[in-house]
Amino acid sequence: IHTALGPLHAGEIAVPAPVTLPAGTVAGDAAHEAALHPQPAYPVVDALGRRAGVVTPEVLRRADLTTPIEQLLSTRTVDADASVEDLLDLQVGDGAAVVHQRALVGVLSGALVQDALRRRVADLEDHGPD
Repeated sequence: IHTALGPLHAGEIAVPAPVTLPAGTVAGDAAHEAALHPQPAYPVVDALGRRAGVVTPEVLRRADLTTPIEQLLSTRTVDADASVEDLLDLQVGDGAAVVHQRALVGVLSGALVQDALRRRVADLEDHGPD
């Protein structure tokens, strides 16, 4: 993939400066917040601002409204410089925090990775390799 598509890194496709959700939020409240601020995944942070994990809108939609979001979290974290090959196992409803030097720089989801790959392939088909 890297050879055919050229380098593609997590930081390039991540949604930067994501809206975060506070730990202790229930799924119904988190889903409401997600509807107000659409993004592929939401970092969940504790009272000290530390990342507890991420939750995706897909997971929130399937959850009982009273479920604490801590029970729904993915703890997947990828480095902003991670190659797309490292992200291919993300399923459409999975989310991940994207970090650079341990600081949160964005979020992504399996659907976002797949969309980026589709765009890269279409661009390659339309314009050829760089």
